[in-house]
Amino acid sequence: VSISNFSVVGVANMIQTGDQKASGSSTLLTQQQITIPRQKITNPSSYLNYFCFKLISIAMILFSQNNEIENSINEYKLFYNKYLTNVLERSEALKDLYPLCLKFREKSPRMAFLSDKETFELEHRAEKIIKHYFGEEVLSSFIKSIDMSDFKSKRSIDYKDPWWMNLLASFGQSMEELDERYKREWNYKTNFLVFINNCLANYGLHKNILQRDPEKYKKFNLILHHYHRSKTPVTVSKCYLTYSEFKEQFVNLYIRQKPIKFKGQLIPFKSIYEVKITTTLLLEDEIPLFAIKNKFSWTKDKKDTMAFMNCCTDETELYHPNPFDESTYTKEVDLFLITETSNLLKPYPKAQKLYNSALNKFKKKSYKRNVLDDLRLSLELLLRDFFENKKSLENQLSEIGRLQKKKGTSAECTNMFLKLIDYYSKYQNNYVKHNDEVNECIASAKSRLMMV
Repeated sequence: VSISNFSVVGVANMIQTGDQKASGSSTLLTQQQITIPRQKITNPSSYLNYFCFKLISIAMILFSQNNEIENSINEYKLFYNKYLTNVLERSEALKDLYPLCLKFREKSPRMAFLSDKETFELEHRAEKIIKHYFGEEVLSSFIKSIDMSDFKSKRSIDYKDPWWMNLLASFGQSMEELDERYKREWNYKTNFLVFINNCLANYGLHKNILQRDPEKYKKFNLILHHYHRSKTPVTVSKCYLTYSEFKEQFVNLYIRQKPIKFKGQLIPFKSIYEVKITTTLLLEDEIPLFAIKNKFSWTKDKKDTMAFMNCCTDETELYHPNPFDESTYTKEVDLFLITETSNLLKPYPKAQKLYNSALNKFKKKSYKRNVLDDLRLSLELLLRDFFENKKSLENQLSEIGRLQKKKGTSAECTNMFLKLIDYYSKYQNNYVKHNDEVNECIASAKSRLMMV
């Protein structure tokens, strides 16, 4: 990636302008839950709850913008690796950049032909800091000329008018274009400074890593302590496993109390005395940046895997099944997707509140009507907030169809999702809304929802 290719729009898209603190403390690991081996569901009412949770989960996934998330992440780490890795005075650079970013954001662009001493001083200060800490190439991008080819003046010239009127109109166009140029240049420089500050502060690791789809990106680390053929504790580990590997190499064996294989050695179940499970959403090429941030080694010659695993999010309580308690690994719902959906609902607090309410009741095995009511209303409020209207759930189908078409979703996928919502709405209206019919319909919930 060449810094010279950065455009005003491109940089503006990269900047996280809401980040005002020059801090490297943003976490890159998230707490989610995931599916582990499940048994046959014996309570028919749970099928309806399961379906409701899944429907909202699917809605959130369809609304997510994965490409934009990955683009912002890639721009951060590529820029950091090319221009910021070898910055020697990192702390000093951040101390200088942060207040400068605030001043740029508080200052308005100067007007054409008006002298603005403060603006010139800020620009000179910024150029000096960038050149000192980051070099000439980054500076050349900061002071680059802004493309104005797309500028269209609000003033028009009519050659039928007298020459002096056209002269005034032409002068007005020039002034307007100059004002617009100053505005674009100032916004570009402001965004560029904020981008450098945030990228440096977070070691090239963008906060959107937290928004990645856990089903696709989440990796698992397993640290196991045992006494097999030893009087002192022995520690073995498996690093950066996919969920299928984690399930096959640990969960499936552990719940059956079978030996677990580590580098050719079988560790008997009875010899295991402690298990630690950590997770990460980082890609492999992001781990070196994570290592710099957390001060451990991760190079071609030396990889401190134990330090990496311990720096990741400890989710032992979520993923460690108790082999003597079946309830800890037999779930009636996909907790992985459900918990992720709760996080995705944060921008929609009303919908999230009801969703979490239903989730808490479901965890307590309270399969009552109000659980289903909370879920239905949560989905309805989500769609209302997203589309900025007050339509009922069943009247949102056309809005959803237009959204999916605009995003390029296949017709088959769109039709399937619309049918799911349509069936769900009808089921809610026909059964759940009426107290005296809930118990009667619950027995048929399994067959009806399996068909859906």
